[in-house]
Amino acid sequence: MAAVSLVALALRWYGTDWGAPYGYHFDEPFVLKPALRMAERGDPNPHFFRYPSALIYAETAIALAYHRLGGMDLTVPSGPAYGPSDLGPWSWPALLAGRRLVAVAGTLSVAAAGLLAWRIAGAPAALAAAALLAVLPLHVEHSHYLTTDVPAAGWLLLAFALAAAPPSKAAVLGAGAALGAATATKYTAAVALPALMLLSVGAPGTRWRNPFLLAAAAACAFVLLCPFAVLDWRVFLADLSVVREHYTTGHLGSEGNANWSWYIERLADGGLGTTGMLALFAGNAVACGAALRDWIHQRNRSSFVLLTIAITALCWFAWLGTVRVRFERNLIPPLTLAAVAAGCGAGLLVEAARRRGRLVAGCAAAALILVLAAPARVAVHTAARFGNRDTRERAQRWIEANLPAGARIVREEYGPRPDPTRYRVEYLWSAAFREPRWYQRNGVDAVVVSSLVYRRFLRDPEKRYPQIVERYRRIFKWPRLVRIAPGPQELGPVVSVFRPPPLPDQP
Repeated sequence: MAAVSLVALALRWYGTDWGAPYGYHFDEPFVLKPALRMAERGDPNPHFFRYPSALIYAETAIALAYHRLGGMDLTVPSGPAYGPSDLGPWSWPALLAGRRLVAVAGTLSVAAAGLLAWRIAGAPAALAAAALLAVLPLHVEHSHYLTTDVPAAGWLLLAFALAAAPPSKAAVLGAGAALGAATATKYTAAVALPALMLLSVGAPGTRWRNPFLLAAAAACAFVLLCPFAVLDWRVFLADLSVVREHYTTGHLGSEGNANWSWYIERLADGGLGTTGMLALFAGNAVACGAALRDWIHQRNRSSFVLLTIAITALCWFAWLGTVRVRFERNLIPPLTLAAVAAGCGAGLLVEAARRRGRLVAGCAAAALILVLAAPARVAVHTAARFGNRDTRERAQRWIEANLPAGARIVREEYGPRPDPTRYRVEYLWSAAFREPRWYQRNGVDAVVVSSLVYRRFLRDPEKRYPQIVERYRRIFKWPRLVRIAPGPQELGPVVSVFRPPPLPDQP
């Protein structure tokens, strides 16, 4: 288990300094910006609740430490050159430390997965579950970001591990507190509350009080880590309604109906592949079948825990498919639970093979290693890419070398960030939010576009944005100054720089 944890840490720690000194990930500023403001003002109220406060408070402590010990500037950049995901290069130390905190949380999640599987099905299951989560490409990737999904999943695994312990008041309260911490990290972790309440029914004498004790402990932990949800409840409820509306109506360019197939495709394309997907589903099927059989015949608590975990993961996935907004990171909490169930299924198969002799057991172990090899290879490739350059770094160097100082540049999201002290820079989330003639009329020298934005519209199967698509196609007919695409070992989108041509009636 120690070796698996070290591998998990190496895969998650290496490359956390990608994108220096800007970061580039769209969601990281929603953690770091409130933290910088709280550290600068000395105000413990984040005044922002679209993300829960637990990770924001942790990042605030990091920012304060760098400010007081190293003199790091706490300023949040503002002005027409900056978008909502832009951070100043001066805040890079806090961003890097926050990413590494998430990398450690991802590693601890692997240990928690092993603990949970060990309590359910013993040592082989623990090793299989931990190894699977350690090399799960999606988990490895998102452990490189200062975002909430990986830490929340870790708290959830701890909550289930405590709930799977021999029934006691301490275990019930601990499971509830861990769930509260998970919800204070990512709101959707509250989806696991019914399952954990069900598992808490088991301690003699107080069994019917346990679910309420667990819920109370979860509420207390949530309020402790997100106190202004109560103290500033009006703003909290207003922001929560924004989050609810966002999940209901979708995110521009990242929405759809019946998203189950989209999530399955993302899992397969994200590194599991066909073999990995089949292994994940087969492991869960074996686990559920064995657990159901044992529960029917023996009323075994471990079997009940395993069934509950697998069903929770399945129901969570089913719910995500009905939600209009779709981000692959939303898969991480249910995917970690599914990995534990699959690990238990693999462990049960290895135990069954062991009873048939050493040769069969060796073949089963070899098959398990072969199954893990495919996602492990992709996980190593993913970590290696984080250690290389980003296309936006190359694009920024090209801009600095080829565009004269004072040039007027319009850039869209997910692209390079030209220096606003050297250029006249304007930010738009999408360059197609403006009529292309506007750029020609207003003396814009360069329009910088990113495939992470325009492909959302050009590849939309429902063709919901015809005007935006038409504008992009007109922009793409302009003279292209440069096109920078990622190499096989490189991060980042395709970045193109276009020069708006003069209008026909202009010289």
